[in-house]
Amino acid sequence: MTSNWFAFHVGLEGVVSENDPQADLTGHLLFEMGANGLEWRASDDGLEVVAALRSGPDGLENLLSAVWKCTLEADLPVGWVRAEPYADVDWSIHWREHFKPLCFKDKSKPDSAALWIVPSWLEPPAGATTILRIDPSSAFGTGIHATTSLCVEWLMENRLSSVLDIGTGTGVLAFVGAILGAQPVVAIDNDPEAVRVATQNRDLNVFAEHQIDISGNELAQITGQFQTVVANVLAQPLIELAPDIVPKVAAGGRLGLSGVLASQVDEVTNAYVSRGMTLAEVRHQGEWVLIALVA
Repeated sequence: MTSNWFAFHVGLEGVVSENDPQADLTGHLLFEMGANGLEWRASDDGLEVVAALRSGPDGLENLLSAVWKCTLEADLPVGWVRAEPYADVDWSIHWREHFKPLCFKDKSKPDSAALWIVPSWLEPPAGATTILRIDPSSAFGTGIHATTSLCVEWLMENRLSSVLDIGTGTGVLAFVGAILGAQPVVAIDNDPEAVRVATQNRDLNVFAEHQIDISGNELAQITGQFQTVVANVLAQPLIELAPDIVPKVAAGGRLGLSGVLASQVDEVTNAYVSRGMTLAEVRHQGEWVLIALVA
């Protein structure tokens, strides 16, 4: 690796397991900042999350400050953040060991209709017929995270005619919408790297450009309404975006919100119910939830 890659050590005081929702959220935030690999290590005071991050033109000190700011604003119990050069691990390969093919089933259909999300470097399981290939690169989301899994399952259980995927990441949810027959499918993300990776994955799966429109456009630039809108980001952005997201949901349409912890459900839900939407259900997977609403 080049010298502008660093191992960032983020200490979480009082956290003892990588399965703790605070550790999970820390990893989520670091991936959103461009982490190209994660490790969890026990420390004397709790748990240490180690992420490979590359410093940009603003330099290491600014990146350190950004990590501090991002984690503290999320109310995480951060005791320290430090960085050191990391040249002995090729993170672009190292993190791959954590991914495996994932199977999603629609309970109303036979097992043969299952959807498999398969990392691009692995072979699909024998008998898999519906296959979505994903190369996450440095963007977050292959279906391995609870928030993505919740969204995929929710999409598979609903009849889709059109889909807007807000914060598309690697494009998984937009691609699932297209596989399920939605048209049009529009995917947006404010991270240029995510747009690049999602576009790369669209080509990997041989979707045509007209099938899935991927861009870095703002919500205000998206015209029309959609029968299904899904946004897998984080609680605070979802609250802030509520005035822009609600008008994108067609009358009678459905909205799925994820990237939300169980403790944040009421605050996020209220931001949408107060704008005329009706809560349909809240799905849980560990400490993460998906909030489903109807326009």
